[in-house]
Amino acid sequence: MAHPAPEQASEQSMPTFRQEANVLRAERDRFLGLAFAAADLLIEADAEGIVGFASGAASTLLGSPSNALPGASLFDLLVPEQVPALRRLFQAAASGLRPQPTVFHFLEGTRPLIVSIGMLPDQPGRLFVTLRAPSPARDGDGTRLLDARGFARAAEAALRQRRVEGRHVRLSVIEAGGFGALEGKLGRAVSSELTSEIGDILSERSIDGGLAGRLAGDRFGILHEGAVDLEGVRREIDAVLRRSDPEGAMVSISAATLDVLGEGGEGEAGVIALRYAINVVSSTRQALSLADLSERSQGLLRDAMDRILELKTIIAASRFDVAFQPIVDLETRHVHHHEALLRFSDGIGPYERIAFAETTGLISDLDLAVVHRVLARTAQAKLRGRAGMVSINLSGRSIEQPRFLEALHKLIASYGFLQGLVMFEITESSQITDLDAAARAIATLRAAGCPVCLDDFGAGASAFQYLRALPVDYVKIDGAYVREVLKAPRDQLFLAAMARLCTDLGVATIGEMVEDESTARFLGDLGVRYGQGFLFGRPAPSMP
Repeated sequence: MAHPAPEQASEQSMPTFRQEANVLRAERDRFLGLAFAAADLLIEADAEGIVGFASGAASTLLGSPSNALPGASLFDLLVPEQVPALRRLFQAAASGLRPQPTVFHFLEGTRPLIVSIGMLPDQPGRLFVTLRAPSPARDGDGTRLLDARGFARAAEAALRQRRVEGRHVRLSVIEAGGFGALEGKLGRAVSSELTSEIGDILSERSIDGGLAGRLAGDRFGILHEGAVDLEGVRREIDAVLRRSDPEGAMVSISAATLDVLGEGGEGEAGVIALRYAINVVSSTRQALSLADLSERSQGLLRDAMDRILELKTIIAASRFDVAFQPIVDLETRHVHHHEALLRFSDGIGPYERIAFAETTGLISDLDLAVVHRVLARTAQAKLRGRAGMVSINLSGRSIEQPRFLEALHKLIASYGFLQGLVMFEITESSQITDLDAAARAIATLRAAGCPVCLDDFGAGASAFQYLRALPVDYVKIDGAYVREVLKAPRDQLFLAAMARLCTDLGVATIGEMVEDESTARFLGDLGVRYGQGFLFGRPAPSMP
């Protein structure tokens, strides 16, 4: 029997190898197609949750591009209290079971995600994880719209990814004046369906079909590439509204595109400009109309970029100082601790710069710089034998950021010899949106030996919600209740109720803006334990 020459055998076998490769490639593509038909993100991980491969809408779902996920642990991306549940699903899948899809919350995510896990029988140890955002039709989520915070996170991640690819993005804003009133008229079920339809209209025009959000009561946003037919969007939304409300007189729709990446918008500055634009559009404090924002967007953003550069320079060069104001025990009149108050050398008030830092996302950098300065000053005072306890303000927005907390704890640890001398005040200049994250952050600070005070208690409608959710040691009663308390019987009732509630909860109270002896005595009689104000001392450049 004749045998082919080696060269002939090789040539005859090559098509077989190619055919097998093509078959495998087609099979792989079918599996990928199946995964993406049912999910938004596909991840391959080992039994310990370490990601080996990721593909899909990671930026939209998790706030990071898919190429940044390999090597990361899925368990580290999850909110801590849900880690045990995800581990159980991994164990079940690794043993050959097929767990039910489960909803999980991720630290940097924009919304809850449905997670499914499986394993192929011939590939033990390799787990395939799919993530998808809840769908209105399948999961009863009611809308594809992100909230303002989730939209900002996802938009920043998408901007960073597309900037690397040299692609340009724009922010379009749709204002449906009177939409909130219409929702109240139609009721929850109908308005939920209405919002869902608007979400579908906007999402279809957005990047990856998932970058549309409700930024404020009547304002919606889309992040997109290229031009969007805003007039067409306006007509479609108007048709939906008129179908739900035939009278159609309650809502007026306008739209505009803000080129947030115009002049000065390159690099990380562009991300900050985008964040600033979203916050301006979302803010209930802004009096600007959508027409104003559209016409003045470039001027506003240029001004913002100048202020951003100025603030970053101030932070980097530590061009600020702190003053110390005493807080005293109202019974003994002994100083209990001093509050460190931020001061800028150019005379601009701290509140204005702090509010701008929160709007642009620079507040965490500013807070860390201030903490560093106060700890250094306190260390110097201790070496001279003059140190007492000092409280340092932290923005509610900062404590929601995992990276900020990691840096803060490293800083606290580097000044370990000051343990027992440092406490923190959580300010409400920026509303805390994630109370669970804030509660976890406060718990870690207290575990590190740093008591925590909730500032400006009573000033906002959410104050009692904060007190219920956050494990604080002190509450500082807003000065608006204290300043005129002797002349305002209603304020006296509010103060008495606040003091009694805090006492029952085991939380010490501090009254601020105490200007005279009569007010100090009155607060003490109500059960307020500490006082702060010009009666006891003005802010001073050094700790007395």
